[in-house]
Amino acid sequence: MDSLITKKSKQFGYELIVNLESCNNFVLHQPFIKKFVIKLCDDILKMKRYGDLQLTHFGETGLEGWTLIQLITTSNITAHFMDESRNAYINIFSCKEFNSDEVIDFIEEFFEPEDMNYTLIVR
Repeated sequence: MDSLITKKSKQFGYELIVNLESCNNFVLHQPFIKKFVIKLCDDILKMKRYGDLQLTHFGETGLEGWTLIQLITTSNITAHFMDESRNAYINIFSCKEFNSDEVIDFIEEFFEPEDMNYTLIVR
């Protein structure tokens, strides 16, 4: 039986995972998060948004923040923006290839984090 680890399969998509620390105050405000997602999809990724953006503020004490889910025709974008720390955790998954360097630059310019790390996974 083949191991899942060694089994070679056809590439399906790309997942960019971005962690941001101590961002500017845009991570605290719904209108800026909404603007971020629209610009990310329309101008940077050039991917069609599918359905309405789900953007909800909730969480337990000390963990409150905004959570977003935006479906795109090639998959989805999810993110969590923390009130107290102003940290952000963004995931972009698409079966259509995208320029991860452009996305990372856009995220860094938009949220101005003190520190940032990211991983691109080919799935």
